[in-house]
Amino acid sequence: MARRTQLGGGGGGSSAAVDEHIADTTTHGATGDLVGTSDTQTLSNKTFSDDVNLAAGAKIIIGGDVNLYRPGADALRTDDNLQVGGYFNGTVVGLTQPAAEDTALFAAVQGDADARFYVRADGRAIWGAGDGVFDTNLYRVSADYLQTDDSLIVGGPSLILYGITTVQAPLDTSVVLRAIATSPADTQYRYYIDASGKHHWGSGAALTDTNLYRNAEDVLKTDDSFIVGGDLTVLGSMTGALPRRATATATTASLAAGAATSATSITMMPGYRLYSIGTSRPARVRLYTTTAARTADLARAVGVDPASDAGVVLDYVTADANVHTLSPLVDGANMESTPTATIAMTVTNLDVGAGTVVVTLVYLPTEAP
Repeated sequence: MARRTQLGGGGGGSSAAVDEHIADTTTHGATGDLVGTSDTQTLSNKTFSDDVNLAAGAKIIIGGDVNLYRPGADALRTDDNLQVGGYFNGTVVGLTQPAAEDTALFAAVQGDADARFYVRADGRAIWGAGDGVFDTNLYRVSADYLQTDDSLIVGGPSLILYGITTVQAPLDTSVVLRAIATSPADTQYRYYIDASGKHHWGSGAALTDTNLYRNAEDVLKTDDSFIVGGDLTVLGSMTGALPRRATATATTASLAAGAATSATSITMMPGYRLYSIGTSRPARVRLYTTTAARTADLARAVGVDPASDAGVVLDYVTADANVHTLSPLVDGANMESTPTATIAMTVTNLDVGAGTVVVTLVYLPTEAP
């Protein structure tokens, strides 16, 4: 039932005004005083079909602790949190906080104890696992410099850097750049550079084994072998450029006394100069320029000279397991159509019993593969 209120001096006109207000459907749902510049009305169950104009300094307050208001021209603000359940579309989103370290924007997965990502007012982006521990960041460290205090992985096929790239590390041995294969997965790095500038290479299955680094002023050095596939031009003097002698070994299968095997070879260089020979038991060792020459010479007996074009480089008989110096030195080469470091060889067991024969040659490389 509507409550009648006597207004003014109690005349019938005032009663009629109340009746008019009750009959007016546009004011239903309003509670409080009907008229007054300082009176407060509470609206419920109302739909606004046109613009609602509020005073410039007015605030919409919800629940007594959340507000929405106009701080200035063309701006809308809340002093509290704003959660958007759907898409947020806009040309510019400005987020202002009192201090640089204050959170300006964050994102969380429903059910997480904390945010997984947030941006501070100073622009620093910080990531975590949603458990309250934040461990990764990206921020502006100074003019034109972007920095992270953590690792950065590029999942794409390439990383393009324009300008100067500087990587700082606390120690000379600290790794500043490294590479690893993921398919199949390596267990070790195939390549890395340490802070001293030293380059390291490996197979990916073991620790690195090859390097290249600055040894002294104007001196570049490797502690390993260095193969040049093309031409090598030296503009200055060559110091220590002469090749060093090397040792090659090969072991046959078990041979009966007096038996020979042509199914063997020894790895040296395509061109070589022999210094000495040694066998683990009395044996006859023959080296050839080609595998065809080895096959053609297999039946030749000891003491029978080969033809001058037979391709026999060395025919040596040992009576013991000592090392024998060759004099004069013997020059040889692989004369296959595509020369390699594999040198065809025939070994005969001259011992009284069966067994393997280990052949050891000391040589000087004269041609690289």
